Amino acid sequence: MVTPGILPSRDTRTSMYIAGGTSPGMAGLRVQLGVLRLAWARPEMLDEYIELACKDYRDLLCAAEYPLSARDYRLKERDPEKYKKFQEEESARYDAWLEQVLSADISFTPDKT
Repeated sequence: MVTPGILPSRDTRTSMYIAGGTSPGMAGLRVQLGVLRLAWARPEMLDEYIELACKDYRDLLCAAEYPLSARDYRLKERDPEKYKKFQEEESARYDAWLEQVLSADISFTPDKT
C-alpha cells in the first residue's frame, strides 16, 4: 500500500533524480532509496531530505539505513553486542520497508522538461 502523498511533485521528482545522479550507478540508487525511506514516514520533509542528499549524501544514508547504530559513533567500541543487535534490527526494518516499496508498484520517471 502506498502512503498517500508520498509521491513527489514533478519538480521535486526531477530534483530527486538529480540528487541521485550526484552518485554514479548503484550509489545513486541507494541515495534515492534513502530519500524515499525517510520521506515514507514524513512526506512533508521530502524537499529537506533531497537537499540533504545533495549536500552530503552520507548523512542521509546514516539516517535512512542506520537510525539506531549511527546515533552513537562509539557504540561499536563500548557495547559490541548492542551495536550488533541494532545492526540486525536496522537490516530487518530496511528489508521489510524495501519489500513494502517493491510490492507497491510505484513507478518513477523524471520529467525531461
